Amino acid sequence: MLARTALWMAFSKVGGAKRMLATEPRYCLVENALRHGKEGDEITVKGWVRSSRKQKNINFVNLVDGSSQQALQIVIDQSPEASLGDTHASTSNGSCWEITGTLKKTPETESNKTPSLELHGSRLRLLGDCPGATYPLQKRKHSPEFLRTIGHLRCRTRTINAVSRMRHVLQLSVHQVLHHQGFLNVHTPLITGSDCEGAGELFHVVGDPNKVVNTAIDAIKQKQAEGKIPSTVDPMPKWNSCWDKARSNFFGVPTFLTVSGQLHLEAFSMGLGRVYCFGPTFRAEPSHTTQHLA
Repeated sequence: MLARTALWMAFSKVGGAKRMLATEPRYCLVENALRHGKEGDEITVKGWVRSSRKQKNINFVNLVDGSSQQALQIVIDQSPEASLGDTHASTSNGSCWEITGTLKKTPETESNKTPSLELHGSRLRLLGDCPGATYPLQKRKHSPEFLRTIGHLRCRTRTINAVSRMRHVLQLSVHQVLHHQGFLNVHTPLITGSDCEGAGELFHVVGDPNKVVNTAIDAIKQKQAEGKIPSTVDPMPKWNSCWDKARSNFFGVPTFLTVSGQLHLEAFSMGLGRVYCFGPTFRAEPSHTTQHLA
């Protein structure tokens, strides 16, 4: 806190703080624009292109920024007389935009009885291009098996987006209910030496055998070079011993990924009373069924 205060005072003396505040852009979240925006508001949003379609000199782009499941429709005028900045910015899926414009109501049609807000762009800046030929997420629906192969991008899909939001709401609701009933949320250890329930297979936590073995062999060779031990000493027995030691006990005792926090909660309950925990827990079982979430 003191460091921040000192830095702020230093900037204030040279007028830097005022310049920073004056030039710092203010961005509006897509969720706030859709929920609280009013027709005529001029805002700036940033996000990724989910989809786009072109009609003559107008581009309709659905922009998302992660704040809402629903996308904000952007209307881009690409006529020669329009001046938006990056007028030929990529509209391929995954491209990142910063756009400033005015909110307007979508025209009411037979298929759109409840008009929403759309953003008519006046200034566009391309923050990051995304080649459509290699970007794996397209307009078509993707299977869960395929999404598992692109774990860094699957959160941009509507399915994973909706599941993540649902899990957040459910967890928050459970926390609130238990909190109002006097329960305390406890974080139990993920690495433990106990098999709590004894009903499932455990993941054994081991060290890196190669690192331990190489360190031991290097020590033997160093001593042989210094003449402390004969050069005829075979390092293999030491190699095998270190390998087994590293594979068996990294912490000196057998340790596993926890299968349940129940045992630790029983100890916590003796000092804190009402307690509960939210995983995660691990079981070394091939559970590839419809009853298990991945």
